[in-house]
Amino acid sequence: MLAKILFIPIALFTLLGQTAIARPYCDRDRTHRCHHWEEKFLHVTDIHVDTTYLEGSDPKQLCHRVSDLASNNTTGVYGALGTDCDSPISLVESSFGFMRKHLQNIDFIIYTGTSNLWKSLSCTHYRIEIPATDIVIDFTIVQAIQPVIGQMEQILIVALTNNVRYSQDRDVVVLRTSTDVLSDHKMIVDYFHKNFDMKHIKFIPTLGNNDVYLHDQIAFGPQSLLTNLTKLWAPFNLDLGETFANSGYFTQDILPGKLQVISMNTVYFYSKNLLVSDCDEAGSAGDVQLQWIWANLQKARHSRYNVYLMQAKLYSTLPVTKHI
Repeated sequence: MLAKILFIPIALFTLLGQTAIARPYCDRDRTHRCHHWEEKFLHVTDIHVDTTYLEGSDPKQLCHRVSDLASNNTTGVYGALGTDCDSPISLVESSFGFMRKHLQNIDFIIYTGTSNLWKSLSCTHYRIEIPATDIVIDFTIVQAIQPVIGQMEQILIVALTNNVRYSQDRDVVVLRTSTDVLSDHKMIVDYFHKNFDMKHIKFIPTLGNNDVYLHDQIAFGPQSLLTNLTKLWAPFNLDLGETFANSGYFTQDILPGKLQVISMNTVYFYSKNLLVSDCDEAGSAGDVQLQWIWANLQKARHSRYNVYLMQAKLYSTLPVTKHI
């Protein structure tokens, strides 16, 4: 498969315009007539919208607060490049405005996350407040050991069913809820709808490690996050089905019989995900997904169509389990 690639950096998140030019499997079989097809697509990734971004604030306070020392308050209108701050609304709107004006001649959009605030990959400290009570839970996870998994599941069940306010070690002052996470998802969905003709342009998203309620943490099986995302993504007419409802991954035909996208849930492969077992354990979330991917690739080979594998992060850049 050949591709023409145009890199268009937009401040804190990236757009890639690509043209897919594929040669069908029948190129190897001289008994069949072969036809080329061409589709143009846009790859959008890592928006990380921050509705609490404050212009003229201190980047060392994640652009959320003003420092007592005026010289530290250096954040601009469109963000603070080279800092740990996320994307302000002004940057997101400007970037979508650019896409609306210059990148409309496309057939589909690949969105590899992440819509929500970026959280430190070394995040190990959690603070949870139970609403309508004085209960505050502070805990630190030293490493992903099995006994911790059961404790985390119990805490997360309480957290996600009661919409608790929580923070992580990236910013212990700004507390967020599961409602905030879903609100960010809806905001980005609305931006795509307002700036692209979604009746004629297909949109394929994937689940990133910051798109979940708690950073890097997602269990195996049906859960409120996946139920809510199914509702939010309903206007895109995706083939989410049972696999997404249970596990957060799915396949989507772009050109039936010619091109399909497999949208993976790589959070199941993270060693920091304490809610699932390692991929070498039969029946684990990662193992089940790898078997599912293999079955789909075998089907594609048998039926002679092309497949794009999409994911939020490359394995080589993440602390993934060692058995992939």
